[in-house]
Amino acid sequence: MRITEEKKNDYLKAIEVIGKILVLTPIAVALPLVLYAVINGNNVSAGGAGAGFAAGLMIFAGVITLLYAAIKRYKEEKEA
Repeated sequence: MRITEEKKNDYLKAIEVIGKILVLTPIAVALPLVLYAVINGNNVSAGGAGAGFAAGLMIFAGVITLLYAAIKRYKEEKEA
């Protein structure tokens, strides 16, 4: 069975989607709270002190995942 070039890079597409989800989810969760705080002038927090740290780790993991996929795709294109 032959593996086509499109199927060969399917895993990189999946990794990119996971990376984008990891980056955008904390932003999508925090954006309404920040907008509410700006509009009303109130301080709003989402879950205490650990929530910001966890969101930062999620975004960092997403960036690392996207960098991995980009480097891997570059190396595969360079070899071909």
